[in-house]
Amino acid sequence: MTGSPPPQQWPTPEHSLASTVRSAHGEHSDEEQVSLARPPPRSPINQHGSGFPFQNRKEARYLMYYIKDFSSWIDICDPARHFAREVPRRACDDPLLAFSLLAFTSRFFCLRSRIDDPSSDIYYSKAIQLLIPALDDPIASIDENILAAIVLLRLNEEMSGSTRLLDLASSFAPLGGLGEAASWLLLRQDMFVSLTRSLCPTSTYENYRTSAFFTSSTPEAMANRAVFLCSQVLAYAFRNDTRLDVDRWQELNTSVAEWFDSAPKESLPYFASLPSDDPQTEGSCFPICWMTRPQYVLAYQHYYLARLLLSAFDPQLWKPGPDALRKRPEADDNIRNFMGLIVGLSISHPDMMTGRFIAHHTLHACK
Repeated sequence: MTGSPPPQQWPTPEHSLASTVRSAHGEHSDEEQVSLARPPPRSPINQHGSGFPFQNRKEARYLMYYIKDFSSWIDICDPARHFAREVPRRACDDPLLAFSLLAFTSRFFCLRSRIDDPSSDIYYSKAIQLLIPALDDPIASIDENILAAIVLLRLNEEMSGSTRLLDLASSFAPLGGLGEAASWLLLRQDMFVSLTRSLCPTSTYENYRTSAFFTSSTPEAMANRAVFLCSQVLAYAFRNDTRLDVDRWQELNTSVAEWFDSAPKESLPYFASLPSDDPQTEGSCFPICWMTRPQYVLAYQHYYLARLLLSAFDPQLWKPGPDALRKRPEADDNIRNFMGLIVGLSISHPDMMTGRFIAHHTLHACK
């Protein structure tokens, strides 16, 4: 990409992450040191005059965990699997991407295995040190590697200052490749920050409309279109203008209904039941919805979230008069039903981490 910043240099030994760990925690074994510093002379040297990363066994294991386990749910809406295939390759030459990958993977590995590893905070800190100068550069210098690093860091935890890049991220949506994949992930992240904080999303939508996902019929495209619609509904629900906009609500309601009507038959649950219909679910408050693909789970969770928000922010509920009194019980029932379906889809697919995130954020927002 034109205007890209010069390649980042790996830290020198005196400022390396390994020396930081030794000074903070005392000497460790070679395996436990965080060794993204310059490798021994026998290591292969890359084009930037610095060594190949991931030199110790622990970091190599984290890279493999990322490729085999964690990247699959990041790439759920990307049929080309850029975060599984492209990010590890680029991380071997890009220190910001490498530290971001290690910070994300070590954090989630620790949460899943319940094994504490203080290296995660160090990886994260080093990534931030590299990211700050990049954010201070002219906006044209931001490339898709930096966007991918921001995705990983925001997955690790919400990162202060990254929202200023969301407008730029949307410009990558029609371009394909890793940049497009990162832009759609940032849209989802922005949407959930909006949902849990009751704030209007900061993303812009024009560039997303020209993405290939709007002309594709793949399960990933279907899911991304649902994410896009849900984000637009959030923008309506939490807009700064407090005036009722009946026309915009009706437009969104129609678009969400059209998405559902155009969904292919194979995207519907191959088995679904209410708790009262299935003795095996006795005592459960949520329905069973078994889908053939995880992309369909994500798609319908966002569809039901959009329906939930449209029910909660129906202009007729906020306009004094008999219509509001008549429609409020119906809206309350719809909200409970949509919430139950979102959670039920997550429970029905316990191995789908993205589904759990969506259910968790929705429950948090509606508590």
